[in-house]
Amino acid sequence: WIGGTKNFDAWQKVVRANALNASMNQSSMHEAIPLLEEAVTLDPDFASAHAVLATANFHFIINGWAAEPAPYLMAVLKHASKAREIDPRSPLAAALLAFSALAMGDRENANRLANETIEFGPNIIASLILAAMMLGYLGRLAEAANVIEQCFRLSPIARTTISTTAAFIYSTKGDFAQAEIHGHNLLADDPASVNGFTTLIIARHQTGDIQSARQFAAALMAKVPEFSIEKFLTSRFLAGTPIGERPRQSLEAVGLHA
Repeated sequence: WIGGTKNFDAWQKVVRANALNASMNQSSMHEAIPLLEEAVTLDPDFASAHAVLATANFHFIINGWAAEPAPYLMAVLKHASKAREIDPRSPLAAALLAFSALAMGDRENANRLANETIEFGPNIIASLILAAMMLGYLGRLAEAANVIEQCFRLSPIARTTISTTAAFIYSTKGDFAQAEIHGHNLLADDPASVNGFTTLIIARHQTGDIQSARQFAAALMAKVPEFSIEKFLTSRFLAGTPIGERPRQSLEAVGLHA
C-alpha cells in the first residue's frame, strides 16, 4: 500500500520512534532519529518512515535544539521529498515541504503546500498542526486559528505540539489571553520550555504587565542561561520578518540577552 511497508523490523522501529517523539523533548528525539534512519535503510520506500524522520529533524530546528540548523533543514527536505515522491498525497510530507520552502524564502510554494496539507489530510492532526504553523508564518492568521482549533477538536487533551503552535498563532494574532493559556500549558509539560516562557513574556509585556514579564524573563534565564534573543528568533525563522518584530520588542524590553 502507498506509504506502508512489509518489513516488520522497519515498521517496529517507526512505532518505537513515534513513542519517543510523543514526549516532545530533545533527548527522546535524539533517540528517535537513529531508529528512523535504520527504518528507511531497511525499506527505502517506506514513505511514513521518511515523513516521521523529516518531522523529527524539523523539531530540532523549530525548538532551537540545533546549534547549526542547516543540516537538519537539509534532512527535512530530503526525507519529506522522498515521502512525497512515494506518496504524492501525503499531508505530512506536504506540510514539511511547506516549511522547507518558507525557510528558503519561497513563499509561493509554501502557500501552495500549506493548502495541499489541509486538502490531503483534513483530519490528520500531525500534519494539521504543521499546517497551522505554516499559515501563521505566512500571515494567514484567521485560517491558522481555525486549523489549530480543529486540532483541539480532534485531540481535546492539549498536547505539547498543539500548545506550541497555538501559543505562536495566538501571540502573533494579538490574542494574548489565549496565548497565555498555552504558554502555561507548555511550562506545565516542561518547566524549562523556552516557548512557554517567551510566550508569557510577550503576552505580559504587550498587555502592560512589565513586572510580571520581567519575572518570567528572570525565570527563563535561570532555567536556560544560554538563551539569546537572536538565537530564538533565528531558530524559529522570525528574525527579519514582520511577525518577528513584536517578540523582539518584548524580549528586548525585559532585558534578555541579545
